[in-house]
Amino acid sequence: MRVRGFTLVELIVVIAIIAVLAAVIAPQAYRAVEKAKIAKAHTDYRAIHTATYALHGDTGDWPHGGNSRERVIWSGLMRNPPLWNAAGTLNVPYGGWNGPYLEKFSGMHPWGGIYMFSTNANFGRGTAGELAVEFENMCFPNGATSNCPVPLSSQLIIDRSLDDGVNNVGEVQRTSWNDLHWVIIWDKCAPGVVACENSSS
Repeated sequence: MRVRGFTLVELIVVIAIIAVLAAVIAPQAYRAVEKAKIAKAHTDYRAIHTATYALHGDTGDWPHGGNSRERVIWSGLMRNPPLWNAAGTLNVPYGGWNGPYLEKFSGMHPWGGIYMFSTNANFGRGTAGELAVEFENMCFPNGATSNCPVPLSSQLIIDRSLDDGVNNVGEVQRTSWNDLHWVIIWDKCAPGVVACENSSS
């Protein structure tokens, strides 16, 4: 008995159908994945925000006070490190610390980069630096900078859903170095002060 195979025309038709389906499905799949990442970013930010105020309620201090940046997983939310004193050197640990304040927190954002606390910039309200969560584009844990950014399209969606939709002002901003910067506390640090854990928000 002779077994009939597919003709060249039939194979071309099947391949064309698969290509059309892939072209239709792939963008939808990408959008679904990106939507899930954005939702995870919202959840992570809310967890960090809540933990920040829990730490402040227990200790009277904020999780990061140096005029610089620090990984969230190295901050007072996850461990009880020495504080920065007015001279910019390490002093005593937090009093009343009852952490860690984040459960099962990896320290990486959904696009593969690092969550940082930032207090070294003024993003447009008042005269002092803000405490913000920065979605750093350096790949977790120690990869190359710029390889793991939040895509601009996702930054704009986050900005529109939570803020003013303008990516250079407000609670959610894109930094000049292309990271996503999400403010927790405005005007946390007085001008010229290194140790600002106890300054009012």
